[in-house]
Amino acid sequence: MKKIKLIIAENNQKEMGLFISSINNYNNFEISYKAISGQDLIKHLHTTKYLPDIILMDVAMPDGDGLCACIYIKNKFPTIKILAISSHTHENVIVQMLAEGADNFISKYHIYVGSIVVKSMNLSPQFLYNAINSTLKNEKIIDISLCNHVDKLKIPISTTTIISQHFPFLKEVHLEFLRLLNCGFTYEDISILLNRSKETIKKIALKLFEYFNVKDKQALIHHCHCVGILKVPQLYDEYFHLNSN
Repeated sequence: MKKIKLIIAENNQKEMGLFISSINNYNNFEISYKAISGQDLIKHLHTTKYLPDIILMDVAMPDGDGLCACIYIKNKFPTIKILAISSHTHENVIVQMLAEGADNFISKYHIYVGSIVVKSMNLSPQFLYNAINSTLKNEKIIDISLCNHVDKLKIPISTTTIISQHFPFLKEVHLEFLRLLNCGFTYEDISILLNRSKETIKKIALKLFEYFNVKDKQALIHHCHCVGILKVPQLYDEYFHLNSN
């Protein structure tokens, strides 16, 4: 039987170990890569011969959080399923992840099998396994450890919809540049990922500066956040960094 190729994107070493232990309990999964940041994950996807079937994506990661990585991956590699898994469970962040293409969102409580929280909420020790399989089958799941009204969550407008409605003049190369910039990549990194010269990348940046009447890349990113072309979790929860692991 062909195994499901799975990537774990998690910067916390202890929790990475818990993920691995949980996944290794099942013979039908193969962990093809372990990413420690959004940038690490994106670089791997650009260089690997075989894309994964699914990514277990932490939201709070350094060098490219889960939300900006999700936006990039779902536009660049749309066949990959994303199961967002985080201890950061603010509803505003959850709905933004779902709006940007995360197929499901569950709590990290499920990797702490036997913990007081898991026992008190009567959560199934197989919930993670079931969540992965449901995500692969395009089935929505309800995680009662997050909230008991998942079906009533109001999903906000996505960046792709905002772009198509208000910024149709932006070319795909402009959008890919912006999404990589949002993940913290340098111009040099982006030139490698897009297989374009550094001069070409600088020209793309200057063109965008002109489009949006800004003077540098920090102002460009800020403007794109304000108009909805790009997103980061801090826009939707001011305590994101304080609550993040």
